[in-house]
Amino acid sequence: MESQMMSFIVLHAAKEHERADWDIPRCTCFYEYNFRQGYRFHVPSLARCLLVYYDIALGQLMPNSWRIFISLSVLCEKYNLKFGIGSLLHNYYLKQHVHEKCRFSLILRSNATQLITDLTTNDRRWKYTFFFVNGPLIDGPFGNEK
Repeated sequence: MESQMMSFIVLHAAKEHERADWDIPRCTCFYEYNFRQGYRFHVPSLARCLLVYYDIALGQLMPNSWRIFISLSVLCEKYNLKFGIGSLLHNYYLKQHVHEKCRFSLILRSNATQLITDLTTNDRRWKYTFFFVNGPLIDGPFGNEK
């Protein structure tokens, strides 16, 4: 999947006292972990639709959810497929994390087909390495994409 950094985007390394859940005007928190898994700018349209649908932020999605988005984006691009929010929600639902109520994961529905297989277990320290991005088309508003 081809991607490039747009010149009007500004990266801001998190300072020691900053937290990922801080509300910094015009900035979006990105976890380094997602980029190691293959994420590239722009935010995949399927991810944007899910964020708008559930009114959540990028940083609230757990790593396996990002693996699903990245994998689906690559497959759709490679095979020229269309895969929308309806198809995603037919196969998965969003579940709140048991201990961290502000985080969510995509969970396969019991009667659904596993679309992406071999999802690895998470790096337990993923949430401690993050940075902020400032620029249009990063954190929305994403428009009415439901």
